Amino acid sequence: MARTTFRIPVPNGLIPRHIAATAACEGVRFARPRPTWYTCESSLTDEATLTKSLSRPLKRLVLGTGVGAACLAGAAVPSAAHPHMWVDVRVELRFDGEGRLAALRQVWLFDDLYTAFILDGMDGDGDGLPDQVQLDDLMRENLSNLKEFDYFTEVTGDVGKATFATATEGSTRVRGHNLEMSFTVPLAAPMNPGAQFTYAVFDPTYYIDMLHAEGDDAIRFAGAPAGCNHEVIEPNPDPATVELAASLDITESAGDTLGAFFAERVVVRCAPVG
Repeated sequence: MARTTFRIPVPNGLIPRHIAATAACEGVRFARPRPTWYTCESSLTDEATLTKSLSRPLKRLVLGTGVGAACLAGAAVPSAAHPHMWVDVRVELRFDGEGRLAALRQVWLFDDLYTAFILDGMDGDGDGLPDQVQLDDLMRENLSNLKEFDYFTEVTGDVGKATFATATEGSTRVRGHNLEMSFTVPLAAPMNPGAQFTYAVFDPTYYIDMLHAEGDDAIRFAGAPAGCNHEVIEPNPDPATVELAASLDITESAGDTLGAFFAERVVVRCAPVG
């Protein structure tokens, strides 16, 4: 099949997963800061289709469609094609004194566009920095909304899916040019890791694209049994699912199952406890 070579203009260098999944773009790593332009070639669609979600005017939104839209206050996003926001995630898996998984400490770093729009008007004293009180209010609103959806967190072990208590240790700040939110998600009951367990952090509607940050410290263990290690399983959605995501504009949703196809899953293997 013939392939078309073209350049994609990308706001802030962030290439949505559905773009990278349908095109071979030099140097692409999903949701990572990159140069403004990419040279790409594609056999699945044409340049106009690939770039339609990136070329529309950006606007501030009152969120109301999809789980991700309902959970996070405010947004600055392209108007067509899921996803509409990008988050880099760091996770510390915390184990208790008996070697059981007790909590996931998470750090979410939001993309430039969401950050710029959500911070607009937060500098009440004119010092060039957002007011911490307003940042804290935003964090509390986001965590309150996320609670209903298990903080976009899924942990599955030998006994099935874990349930969670209310998030603790919430904090927020601007790191560099990006909004960062940190919080801890305790398991309702500590879980014996068994031979292995799996966790994932993702928006079930794929309104938000969530991936582990680059670097060796994106996934860490605290108090883990000896010999624990992890493996990141990259998503591999089929072309039909990719096309479905690309067809959804900001007012549309494919339900709360789409995001699972685009989620990174982390398999953690530890020596048996006890």
